[in-house]
Amino acid sequence: MSLITLTTDFGSGSPYVAAMKGVILSINPRATVVDITHDIRPQDVRCGAIVLGDTAEWFPPDTIHVVVIDPGVGTDRAIVYARIGVKESSIEGEVLAIDSFGNLITNIAAGMLAGRPTDDRVRIVCGNHETRGICRTYGDRPPGTRIALLGSSGRLELAVVAGSAAESLGLRTGAAVAMTWDQ
Repeated sequence: MSLITLTTDFGSGSPYVAAMKGVILSINPRATVVDITHDIRPQDVRCGAIVLGDTAEWFPPDTIHVVVIDPGVGTDRAIVYARIGVKESSIEGEVLAIDSFGNLITNIAAGMLAGRPTDDRVRIVCGNHETRGICRTYGDRPPGTRIALLGSSGRLELAVVAGSAAESLGLRTGAAVAMTWDQ
């Protein structure tokens, strides 16, 4: 049996949702189809990535997540396909958002870090800046210090204690984030 989730910007009342389900069930009548949401803002790929990041980890392994958010409707473009499995010694992500404090919110979810060391063996690189270890709170380090921590969103955040990481590091949404672990 296949478990398939759907996330789109079609809108809840769209007949395209039913058409997608019809195609899936025509191919595999035993499939279970779960709607995550069809109310992503039109063409907002970043929002779709956030929603998928917040929900995908709660589904069993080998779940197929189908996401249709297409700012290039009607154009010649490639379909993106990925089989996700976190590498033993690294995770790659990006900055999804910057909050009102200047903290860099990444697409690296807490679940991706389960069972991995969070001490100084973890190296987080964003832009040309490196941070070692994942703090529990902002109070773990003195003001002006670059830190990484799991924020209230359940995502890895890069911050400057009592400052703005976005401003002091000169980074924006889309900046690459790489985590590696010393052996």
